[in-house]
Amino acid sequence: MKFLLVDDHPMWRQGMVFFLRSHAAATAVLEAASGAEALGLVDRHDDLDLALVDLDMRGMDGLETVARLRERRPDLRSVVLSASDRQEDVWRSLSAGACGFIPKSAEPQAMKSALVEVMGGRPCVPTLEAVGGVSRRAPEAPSDSSGDLTLRQQEVLALMCQGLPNKCIAQELALTEKTVKVHVGAIFKALGVTNRTQAVIAARAWPGLGAALL
Repeated sequence: MKFLLVDDHPMWRQGMVFFLRSHAAATAVLEAASGAEALGLVDRHDDLDLALVDLDMRGMDGLETVARLRERRPDLRSVVLSASDRQEDVWRSLSAGACGFIPKSAEPQAMKSALVEVMGGRPCVPTLEAVGGVSRRAPEAPSDSSGDLTLRQQEVLALMCQGLPNKCIAQELALTEKTVKVHVGAIFKALGVTNRTQAVIAARAWPGLGAALL
């Protein structure tokens, strides 16, 4: 695994580099002290597997960095690291395009498990009630209108939860890709989210819907 670590605190970067090499099967860790530096590294390295971005950086903050990384490299997954574990910061990070959110206070094993989840294509957010723990359980979603989903939309959402892109969902359900895009848009609206990661997390947040999808 080749990681990009973006943080403007040298001591934290040093410790995180050691952790990634020791516990997260990192073959290489590129370091950036700013969002601008991170963008330059992404332009020069097309073999990165994951970007770990600090939320509270000076200048270009973590949210803008994640958004711009996503514009440059849509295939590059990003995870936000933060001293904060506020629900608002979690959702802001996901809205910017992050696939996960890990508090810096997380225990090493919990952080390792979180990275495994993200690299496996699954979103990961903190269990906010548990100090030092990270899990796939979502914070309270901004909407509870999952009951508005049609049966077909629930089928599409179930395949989204498996990590399938629109093209594969279309093939699986014998639909056109355009029709799938329409369903995905309707799902976003019904769940009150703005991207696929949020939709998957929100789907798992409701006992009734989540049980049917998992």
